[in-house]
Amino acid sequence: MGIVVRRGIALALALVVFTACSGPSGVDVSHDWSGIDGFLLMKVDGLVTVTGIDSVRGRARPMIVIPSRSDDDDVLAPQIARSSDGTALITRPRTSSTGVLYRIGIGDPSAERVGTVADGSRIYPWAGGWVEVAPRGSGSLVRVLDARLHEIRSVTVPIALDQVATDGADHVCLASGGTTPRGSSVDLVSATVSRSTAVTAGGILGCVSGRPVVVIARDASGTRPMPAAGSVHLVRGPTAEVQLPVGRIDGVVASGDDLYAVVGIGSKLVALDIDLGAGTVGTAIDLTGLVAADDLYIAAQSLVVADGDNATILDLATDHVTRVSLPGQVFPN
Repeated sequence: MGIVVRRGIALALALVVFTACSGPSGVDVSHDWSGIDGFLLMKVDGLVTVTGIDSVRGRARPMIVIPSRSDDDDVLAPQIARSSDGTALITRPRTSSTGVLYRIGIGDPSAERVGTVADGSRIYPWAGGWVEVAPRGSGSLVRVLDARLHEIRSVTVPIALDQVATDGADHVCLASGGTTPRGSSVDLVSATVSRSTAVTAGGILGCVSGRPVVVIARDASGTRPMPAAGSVHLVRGPTAEVQLPVGRIDGVVASGDDLYAVVGIGSKLVALDIDLGAGTVGTAIDLTGLVAADDLYIAAQSLVVADGDNATILDLATDHVTRVSLPGQVFPN
């Protein structure tokens, strides 16, 4: 069972829209949405809280407290999926076999319960709405949903689910785990699956313009400095590979033909801009004050990377870096 959407009269009677001014543990939420262009999900005073990020001015403030329930699973972290239109879906795990799904949006300081999602499923954005990816036997099931979470089409992918990435447009990419992993992509418009190809084990999956991309470090110790950008090796093919000489790959995120990799080098964290179309790699940018990446996303032409109670905002046009203190501890996403 995938997402179950609450509908009809039952929805009108049972749907609850939650708006908070101050949480029961004293979370002071803001009603000022000016400048907010993205979200981080974190624990503030013991409560799951949506914090709005103003990536232009480098500010963060709590906006929404996600409702608590007696059957919340406090071991599994809640997850957030962000759409380019400012909408986000939050999955709150429960101790039962399903989690609760909430929808939030910029300018609407409320968390709307919109359905439930089965354990093991993850939600990702695409241009036409949302995608649910879940294990299915020895493979994976990809369900294409519209903005209202109604299924448009579905397709089974003969790859055991380990990693998923989205290009944010009309494809998701999948990779299996183990010692002989394989990668593939799904066209969400035509529901066609590309031929799977072997990928290098130990890499982090990205998805750029419908093509799986694996980022891997040849020396993962992360104790040597990052050499010049020219030492980064790009391997082209149905599944592209970006080989870094050194580093711990903490995360990747795609924007158009560019893939941004966040890499741990010794006690520092750096961002690399990898242009797969041109086959070039930019200079490593130091993400001041961070040592790891718990969550990262792109909004308003900025890369936002969060670790613990700090975030760093990298302006992708100027390479200017701004450090922001967060009101709580960000959840790994």
